[in-house]
Amino acid sequence: MGNNARRKDGVPKRWDKIIGAVTLLTIVLFGFMIYNDFSGTSSKAAGTGGNSTAKETLPQLEHTLPENGQSSGSGEEASSEGNILSGEYVVCIDAGHGGKDYGSSRENYTEKNLTLSVAQRVKELLEESGIDVVMTRTSDTDVSYEQRIKICNDAKADAMISIHMNSAEQPSAKGAEAWIHNKKPADSQKLSEALIKSITNGTGANDRGVKYGSIGDAQKNYYVNAYSSCASTVLELGFITNSEDIKLVTDRLDETAAAIAGGIVDYLSETEG
Repeated sequence: MGNNARRKDGVPKRWDKIIGAVTLLTIVLFGFMIYNDFSGTSSKAAGTGGNSTAKETLPQLEHTLPENGQSSGSGEEASSEGNILSGEYVVCIDAGHGGKDYGSSRENYTEKNLTLSVAQRVKELLEESGIDVVMTRTSDTDVSYEQRIKICNDAKADAMISIHMNSAEQPSAKGAEAWIHNKKPADSQKLSEALIKSITNGTGANDRGVKYGSIGDAQKNYYVNAYSSCASTVLELGFITNSEDIKLVTDRLDETAAAIAGGIVDYLSETEG
């Protein structure tokens, strides 16, 4: 009777201990799982924040040109990506026409105004890349060919880009092209090719290539190209008579200017090699 009583009394005590131990172990395991989940979530959140910061700063690292230098057109990005210039350079930007010389025109657009707006934007981008820029004109003024050449040569420019727009009777004619004098050195061809490549890749403009001529041709601007003491080109930024090309110098001005600046940087980078 006494032994049976002790067995009955002992059983509940042993189960109490087992149940208590299991309960304690469950609480510890549950607490550990909560801690693990919390730590993992925090780490993921921290990782997401880090990636976000990297993406925000990425545009500043991708180009030597400012953020607008990144093309958003249908073509590839401007080819200046990754180029870093180590030397000091001077570039002459010549906004074609001006003053009484309107150049080509279409509706409310005049070549002299369009070329000036592009030239000014290219100047800003080049200066932000550490390149010194001289302009043949900064307002709607008359500038002779002789004066343009003097400004370029006096500045000892490393390259001269004369910005123009084409025109044609057929509105379907479109695309960018560069003109150089027949007797200019190979550097002028390299400059022209770098510009056309950057413009067509960066904006999706039609590629009309590099063309050649002389002062005796109808293109009077060969004077600028022929007498500059550096690599030079007459850059025709599409056709003022074409609705798509007009957008390159109006709605897509920043994109086009960045592509031009990118081509110049590409050329100067090659001369360092």
